[in-house]
Amino acid sequence: MKYKINNISTSNLFKIGVVIILILWLFYTVINNTVLNYRLLNSGLRIGAVVYERKDVGSKGTVLIKYYFLWKGKKYYGESTSDDSLKKDDSLTVFFLENDPNINKSHSVVE
Repeated sequence: MKYKINNISTSNLFKIGVVIILILWLFYTVINNTVLNYRLLNSGLRIGAVVYERKDVGSKGTVLIKYYFLWKGKKYYGESTSDDSLKKDDSLTVFFLENDPNINKSHSVVE
């Protein structure tokens, strides 16, 4: 039985291309997050942060925690959906990169 590659329509090629792009994007996102967590855990600094806002953002009980921390006299901000037990004004531990404190994550996300 012979297979003819020439019979693949343009719309099928487009669909295949979209699927490939989505898979590549997924791999990139997973690898990027894994590398960032590794960097934060191994070469990041650990500091205390304060929750300044708590929001229910999902229909399944997902909670968004917004926090800030002070580093060298400047305030930096971050968010986490992994610390749903925290309330406003509670404290938590975050990891951040010393050369760019805007890159930070909650301790519960990194470990």
